[in-house]
Amino acid sequence: MTGDKVVINTHIKGSANLDSSCKPSTVIAKVWAKLPNNSIIPHFKPLTGLNLLPSSDINTKIFEYIFRGAEPIGSYEISGRLLDQLTGDSISTDIETLIFSN
Repeated sequence: MTGDKVVINTHIKGSANLDSSCKPSTVIAKVWAKLPNNSIIPHFKPLTGLNLLPSSDINTKIFEYIFRGAEPIGSYEISGRLLDQLTGDSISTDIETLIFSN
């Protein structure tokens, strides 16, 4: 509804492996929105070279938006993906759907 706020927080944790000899994993992080008309809007440039150690625990707000009422009514998808920087393989994908109505 008009005035509703969408806040996107990210929580990225490194592997549970506590071996101190483990090398960091280098990943690319991407976040985007899919609008009711199926167009895609990136939220920011991909983060490249994000190093994750086994002890990494990143929790931060990355986006905030307040609906003004002029937006298209319908289903919105907010998505995020971590990719292996070397191969481009998907490590993790999260998709959340929300419905906007007046």
